[in-house]
Amino acid sequence: MIRAIIESPYGGTPEEVERNTVYARRCMLWALQQGYAPFLSHLLYTQVLNDNNPEERKLGIEAGFAWREFADITLVFLDYGATKGMRLGIRDAKMKGRRVKEERIGKNPYDKAIDCMAETIAEEVDRGLLEYVEKQIVEIDPTAPAQLVTFKT
Repeated sequence: MIRAIIESPYGGTPEEVERNTVYARRCMLWALQQGYAPFLSHLLYTQVLNDNNPEERKLGIEAGFAWREFADITLVFLDYGATKGMRLGIRDAKMKGRRVKEERIGKNPYDKAIDCMAETIAEEVDRGLLEYVEKQIVEIDPTAPAQLVTFKT
């Protein structure tokens, strides 16, 4: 097996971290299926270190970099772009003469489902608010301007 460092996004908002964690796991599976022995320090060390704490983040990065000398290649997964941390890993690999290969496996399948679900929820909320407002209206004067409506009190 070819020992590979995997570069993929990790940090961001809680939603982005969740998305990026799913994506990183997909990258790991893809790499295994292609005959690589992948190492993803950002998935490993963030289980015990707080990525939002600068000192702990630095410790995790240093620990990840300690393993790099044993890698044969750095695989860079770009479906969600390249973060500052990824660019740091790419630069390190190039400086040390390690091969860098860009990969794309496609965005997470659930990203589109979440977008669709959010739209559906928004439509349901709008519909629910409309039904609520309609139940609260006692009388509508058809000759009055639209903003003049009598509500139950």
